[in-house]
Amino acid sequence: MSALPNSRPFKIILYTVLILSFLSIVNPKFFSEEFGLKRFDLFSELKETSPLEREHLVIETKSDSTKTHQQNKKVISSENGNILSEVNTEKQYSIQQFARNLKDLKRKKRKKIRIGYFGDSMIEGDLITCDIRDALQDYFGGNGVGFVPITSVVAGFRQTIKHEFSKDWKEISFLDKKSKVVLPFSGHNFYANHNSWVKYQTVKSKHLNSFQNIHLLFGKPQEKDAVFQNEIRYSLEGNSDFNQIQINPKEKSKEIKLNFNTDSKTPIYGCVFESDSGLILDNYSFRGISGLELNKMSIDFIKSMQEKRSLDLLVLHYGPNLLYKPENTDFSWYKKNMSKTLQYLRKQFPNTCILMIGSADKAYRKNGKYVTAPGVAALIKVQKELAFENDCAFLNLYETMGGEGTITRWAEKKPILAYKDYTHFNNSGAAKVGRLITQSIMKSFYSQFK
Repeated sequence: MSALPNSRPFKIILYTVLILSFLSIVNPKFFSEEFGLKRFDLFSELKETSPLEREHLVIETKSDSTKTHQQNKKVISSENGNILSEVNTEKQYSIQQFARNLKDLKRKKRKKIRIGYFGDSMIEGDLITCDIRDALQDYFGGNGVGFVPITSVVAGFRQTIKHEFSKDWKEISFLDKKSKVVLPFSGHNFYANHNSWVKYQTVKSKHLNSFQNIHLLFGKPQEKDAVFQNEIRYSLEGNSDFNQIQINPKEKSKEIKLNFNTDSKTPIYGCVFESDSGLILDNYSFRGISGLELNKMSIDFIKSMQEKRSLDLLVLHYGPNLLYKPENTDFSWYKKNMSKTLQYLRKQFPNTCILMIGSADKAYRKNGKYVTAPGVAALIKVQKELAFENDCAFLNLYETMGGEGTITRWAEKKPILAYKDYTHFNNSGAAKVGRLITQSIMKSFYSQFK
């Protein structure tokens, strides 16, 4: 009779697998820096990870072989996909401090973070911002589409909320250059007529499928105006340039209609839809502007807004409207005027991180083919200088999306990511840009774990 095979090697392998399996499912908090242990996961290849978690893994791998900058030094790094800053990292308005705030939100040490994202037609209809919001709410928590104006020229195009309104609203905006009325972040004041109304409905999306906290935003009341939701009457009261009332405060719903049954002189701004906690991103798009207009907001408006709905990050995403002459490379006039706007914003938002996003690629026809306009590089150089000279962070979107010739490739080669105006992204292109910007924000966030 032959001898039985030695079972010792098999037992060693079996016990090893069992131990590694146990370590793979143990609470991640066990693997903290204070114990000097790194997380081990035998089943990592079998698990599905989110895009942000995959981005984290890429960053972790790269950072192992690079030296990190010392704190309190100016941060200068590769532009491709990174947010640059020359602000002291300990400053309350640095991008690093914003990243630390995100870290606190993730660890439930902070209840809410709000981002105000300002831009032109590139973000109209919630393009780009909807993808940033969705990814960040996936990771940090939170629900709701944020701010929505009373009326919008792209209401039928927007996919993150269903939005209808009567045709009798009066409007004053940034385009009314001679007007001296106070304007909100959105750049639009709306005034109700006798039967004006607005209706909002949810969409089928995990973060947007119900209304939780709804607030109506408005300016200084001029008389005893009111708004009606069903049979409930809400008085418009307040004494500042920014006021808010909560609508339907305890009931989750999928539709809300507000009726204004008076000729009102009170400026109405819009509604905000958000959760009690988590990350909130408000889209403040305005077609055709360059960002210079933002210094029209009154000090009283900003102060009151910050007391009730403070911004932790203010994003400025402008560019294409400055490139109407594609071969122009002199933006000294813009730098002079935008510097005044940034100084004004920095003064009014002393503890808020301001992130400037440089212009995307823009092409024009030359010698029978579309090429990147010479003005793009010149404008981005000025935007970068403006950011650093005014204590703002900067993201070079042009380089991040691929650099010279990118918009032509996106418009002409499959998958089609841009329109044939060689300026604007389609839905797929906007989603890609949203992912690129989100990854840049997350790089700053993950750097706080080093």
